[in-house]
Amino acid sequence: MNKGIICSVVGLLFIGFAVSSSYRASADHLFATEPETFPDPDRINLVRACFVLHLKKLTYPANHGFFVSHGWTNPDWDETPDQEKHAFMLGTTRFQLLVDGELQRSALHASFFQELGTLTDVMSKLFVIEDHDGMTETHFLTGQWFLDGSISPTGGSLGEAVLQFECNLRVTFS
Repeated sequence: MNKGIICSVVGLLFIGFAVSSSYRASADHLFATEPETFPDPDRINLVRACFVLHLKKLTYPANHGFFVSHGWTNPDWDETPDQEKHAFMLGTTRFQLLVDGELQRSALHASFFQELGTLTDVMSKLFVIEDHDGMTETHFLTGQWFLDGSISPTGGSLGEAVLQFECNLRVTFS
């Protein structure tokens, strides 16, 4: 397996946090290149909530637009074998968000960075989910990170989405 994909799996927390801080998708459906603030007040960051702070529940302002933006990175893209590049770019390598068990629509933003932090030649796949109007009451958000089976450290086959991480967060919008 490509060392870049292993780095992506192991470095998901750091890299996902770094990449998502490089971009800002605001709740008015604009995708800008520079964050206005860090951390972004309009973002619900599942990586930070679940894997850094180890939260199971969160409070967010009611009726306030928000976005969720997560995905995968692959450093040393230029050295990655073509078959692994293909698997990385397939739809089976993805992030998806479910709200109360319902899959949400997302926009894919694939980008290449010559440098990203201490890494070089980084291919990034971010999936952005936005809610213009916000929500009220309590909802369950589930973030799921999948890799194509042919590049998953847990095994699988080309074209098979293999779950790598899952974050379950109870969000009270008040």
